Amino acid sequence: MANDLETLAGKVESEPENADLRMDLGVALAEDGQLVRAAEELEKAIELDPAMAKAHYNLGVIFGRVLLDDLAVDELWEDHTDEEAYFEKASACYKEAIKLEPSMTAALNNLARLCDAMGLHHEAKGHFEASLKLDENQPDVHEDLQSLISREDFSQPEKPAPEVGEEDLVEDEE
Repeated sequence: MANDLETLAGKVESEPENADLRMDLGVALAEDGQLVRAAEELEKAIELDPAMAKAHYNLGVIFGRVLLDDLAVDELWEDHTDEEAYFEKASACYKEAIKLEPSMTAALNNLARLCDAMGLHHEAKGHFEASLKLDENQPDVHEDLQSLISREDFSQPEKPAPEVGEEDLVEDEE
C-alpha cells in the first residue's frame, strides 16, 4: 500500500490540478487509515471539480466513519457536539453527491445509516426507500429497512435534527 501511496502522491505532485488523481489519492489514504490527509485531498479534488460526485461521496464516507467510530465509544458525559458536526458534514457531502448523481444508491444508503445512528429514523426510512426505488436488488438495504421499521424506537417521536448546520470508497473509473 505504501508503494501505491507514493506512486499516487508523485502523480499528484506532477499534476496538482488533476482532480481525479487527488480523489484517487484521497481514497488510498483513507484505505490506509490516514483520514485527515484523505479528507484534505478529497477537499482539494472538490475545489478543482465541484461536480465530482464521487469525491463528495468519499468525503462523506470519511466524515461518516469518524462519526460512527465516535458513537461506538460514546461516553455518558459527552455533549455530542462532535457527532453533530460530523453528521452535518457527512450528510452535506452525501446530499451533494446525490444532487450531482441522483442514482448514487451508495450515498442514499450511507445517509440513511447515518440518520438512523443519529436517531433520525423516519428520515433514514425515506432514504432507504428512495434507494430501493432506484434499485430494488439490494438485499442488505431491504434488511436494514425492515430492521429499522421493526425496532421499538421507530415508533417513538423523531428527535430533532442537529442544529450544527459503510459502504466502500469509490474510485474513479477510467
